[in-house]
Amino acid sequence: MTVLLAEMTREQIRKAAPGAIAVLPTASIEQHGPHAPVITDTLLCGTVAQRAAERAAATTKVIVAPVLCYGNSHHHRPFAGVLSLSSATYMAAVTEVLEGLVLSGFRKLVVLNGHGGNTDSNAVVGLDFVNLRGHDVTIATGAYWDMARAAIVEKGLLPSNRIPGHAGRFETSMVMALRPDLI
Repeated sequence: MTVLLAEMTREQIRKAAPGAIAVLPTASIEQHGPHAPVITDTLLCGTVAQRAAERAAATTKVIVAPVLCYGNSHHHRPFAGVLSLSSATYMAAVTEVLEGLVLSGFRKLVVLNGHGGNTDSNAVVGLDFVNLRGHDVTIATGAYWDMARAAIVEKGLLPSNRIPGHAGRFETSMVMALRPDLI
């Protein structure tokens, strides 16, 4: 059975939702230096979410929503190819997508971040979704690199606990592993 919401019918979603975790990957379309494509964050976050859901399938039903590819990237606007949402618009979009998941029957939600500029906004949306809007759900927000940091450092893939860095070796090597034609 698929882990991708977009490949499911409404009946499959209706049946699976109450016992599943829904993951909303959030990313961006923005510059990644002169060497990497603007889809870097979207490609990486979507792939991480899908592969994690596939690995979890033996014990937990995880369904991955389509990546919200437009993030809060105004700080990259001097460069070409940056398609950014304001903070308010971004937060409203995340909230409305999450509400669609709740209306579909999901009660366990994860907002998986793939772009640094979304981090704080995702955290606020997660808090407000339960505390301000009153949704009776369990929700978690976080960036995939933070969730994996200890394992990455333990395996010697990063020299320290510092954040991997925008358009650096971490993101570049991940894109090269997935789509070498893009680097």
